[in-house]
Amino acid sequence: MKLDTAKKGFKAGVALAAVLVAAVSFYAYANVNHDADRKALLSIKDAYENALNGDDLGKLTPHLDADFSGVMATGAEIKSSKEWQAHWNQVKGLIGYGHGGKYHVTVHPTAGASMFVSDVAVSFGSTDESVTTAKDNKEYNFHSSWVAVSRNRGGTWKLASVHTSILNPENIFSKTQLEEVAKLVAELKKKNP
Repeated sequence: MKLDTAKKGFKAGVALAAVLVAAVSFYAYANVNHDADRKALLSIKDAYENALNGDDLGKLTPHLDADFSGVMATGAEIKSSKEWQAHWNQVKGLIGYGHGGKYHVTVHPTAGASMFVSDVAVSFGSTDESVTTAKDNKEYNFHSSWVAVSRNRGGTWKLASVHTSILNPENIFSKTQLEEVAKLVAELKKKNP
């Protein structure tokens, strides 16, 4: 009886190993020879930085998929370039952008981490963001993580979805930064009730 159980366990282990080898092989095969695709995805990253740092989301619109959606670091859900512009205008109002308030973002894609399956790419990384409020001219720095899904439409990569998360509140190392965020939000709410 024990011998039969051992044989079944061995067979299950061999089957699991075969599945893992197949999965790793598929991943490796699906993600080679994508240098041009990775370069195209980096151009979307550059357009994002230029659009936000230059206060011109119109520069990003040509890089967005027709079915674009996202969740911003503020938790806002957006479903189009128009909704993104409205959200950006709200953020600018809160920080007093153009009246002494400033915003800057630097995007850091995780090197070589984009995964390609057919006409879909999944990328991830982090951002460093800096906000200076007009009210007190105080600078706040934030670090966030993101994941993006892009689609290749007719040979052109378009950003289909992005999800940004600002710090994990349960992470003790994030606590100081979260307290800074809470202070900023409280100050902005006082300014714009």
